Amino acid sequence: MNAQRGQRIVRRADRVFMHARALAFMLACMLALEAVMSAASLADGGIVVWTGERMGARAAVIIAPAAPSVGEVEFAWIGAWKAGALVHAQHLDGLAIEGVLAPAPIGSEVRCSLALTKVGHWDITIDPDGNGDAQAARFPLEVSDPPARWTTLWPAMFAWIALVAIGLTAAWRKTTRRDS
Repeated sequence: MNAQRGQRIVRRADRVFMHARALAFMLACMLALEAVMSAASLADGGIVVWTGERMGARAAVIIAPAAPSVGEVEFAWIGAWKAGALVHAQHLDGLAIEGVLAPAPIGSEVRCSLALTKVGHWDITIDPDGNGDAQAARFPLEVSDPPARWTTLWPAMFAWIALVAIGLTAAWRKTTRRDS
């Protein structure tokens, strides 16, 4: 009788230990998912906002994020360029921000990130040869309010539900196999 009772206690202890391991694993997965989601929310690939011909070659401008909001906006020039290529952003109220395009690891692309600090209409000018003979590329850009922080984190906030369900199901299946 005592042997059976001892076996039941050992099985219960095994189940508790197994559930604790499953929950620790799910917590680690949730933390890893949070790190991936916060990093992934920064990279959206961007959108082409201007195409044309400059300095005898086709060129394009890509901005990222595709829906710019207050904060960092990356401008990428793809095409011919010379050292000293500039990006100039001017808000309707007169605020002006300027940056120099720097080479990127992809082909003939150069990039510049500007911190656009105001909501509203911005006029963007990209000069591919830095005050040279080439005509500058001009286009308008609407900058919106930044999204609420919780909207960028909602997948990670609710991912734990699926992880807990999967973990508990796996733990339950494993314990029912052991007991039989």
